[in-house]
Amino acid sequence: MRTFIWHRWQEKKRGYIRVSESGVDTGGTSHIFIEPDTHGIWHIARRWVGSRGPFRPDQILDEPLIFSVHRVRHEKFDKPGGSYALSFGGTDGSEVWRP
Repeated sequence: MRTFIWHRWQEKKRGYIRVSESGVDTGGTSHIFIEPDTHGIWHIARRWVGSRGPFRPDQILDEPLIFSVHRVRHEKFDKPGGSYALSFGGTDGSEVWRP
């Protein structure tokens, strides 16, 4: 997932990826879109669809838009895999998501 998102973002190519996650008491699917808006500004849009847990099975959450992507060193709480993590920034550049 990180490699796909990183390459698409760097090359400014549209992309879509679906990631399903499941835990003991919750589950859902993230739909991630890499695309320009109507003004040509590139962003990443995320939509989370719940499947079980504290959210209704059909609940949909649109997450804040992402306007920057940075490769960063793995930190203690990052998900395993790969040689780096990704940090996603919002409109003000602050980190809004780190998968």
